[in-house]
Amino acid sequence: MVTPPPGLSLDRSAIVIGGANIRDRSAATAAYSNYVLWQLANKTLASSPAQNQILYIGNLSFMLNGISAYLNASYWGHYPPRTALPPFRILLAIRQSVGNTFTDSLAASALKTIATDPREVI
Repeated sequence: MVTPPPGLSLDRSAIVIGGANIRDRSAATAAYSNYVLWQLANKTLASSPAQNQILYIGNLSFMLNGISAYLNASYWGHYPPRTALPPFRILLAIRQSVGNTFTDSLAASALKTIATDPREVI
């Protein structure tokens, strides 16, 4: 991946996707969303106390991977098998109960909260 020029946001970066996945559109969107989310998480980790970083890394990984997977699956309408992380499965259960509009908004709001201050979530 290539970092953006100074003064530009993370969405202006380049992401490299392996040749085996280039035809899988969901792989491209998953790689992009994970990259942006982890860049946000890294900013928070850099400012967190050293003794809390392992906890932050574990919880952020758990939450970001689950929410990112849900949003990617929702966008493409392709849901992975039941081996997905619990945040994904919880969001999918909510989606089946109350619908995609509310659940997608809930997941996006959770990401906004994480982006603002992940310590509020973990």
